Amino acid sequence: MIRDSDNIITAIIGIIGSITIVIAPSYYMLITIFFAVITDTIIAFIRMVYSKEKWSWDKFYGLFVKIFIYLFIFFVLFLLDSFILSEFYSKFTDIEHVISKAIGFFLIWRELTSIDRSIQIMNKGKGFRYYFKELINTSQGVMKDAKKIKDDYDKF
Repeated sequence: MIRDSDNIITAIIGIIGSITIVIAPSYYMLITIFFAVITDTIIAFIRMVYSKEKWSWDKFYGLFVKIFIYLFIFFVLFLLDSFILSEFYSKFTDIEHVISKAIGFFLIWRELTSIDRSIQIMNKGKGFRYYFKELINTSQGVMKDAKKIKDDYDKF
């Protein structure tokens, strides 16, 4: 005897499977967008605790809304890109899903700038740029030391 709940579950599994097959080319972009949003939320939470800001669980409701909106935008533009726009720009380039990749890049960039702002608030204006410069300076110092060691070794 088949129950109505079995039919509903089968339908839901079929819909999820169909969506998964359609978005398979952009699966990793969706994972990256999701990871960027989660990372931004964790950093924002750490910033609020660090700066002793008043916070409530209502602020984290926006996390689910943001993830839903980002994934919805990406999914709709992916479908538009796959089935309509790909015919137009395929004459100019061999890259598939150009619009989807551009939108994904924009959404991830937006989250990275938000993470950078949170880090700057916690570190008195020192964000990604400062730490990248420090990394470059440190690596240059290591390279100079390595060259000096090599030159000393070659003398023997």
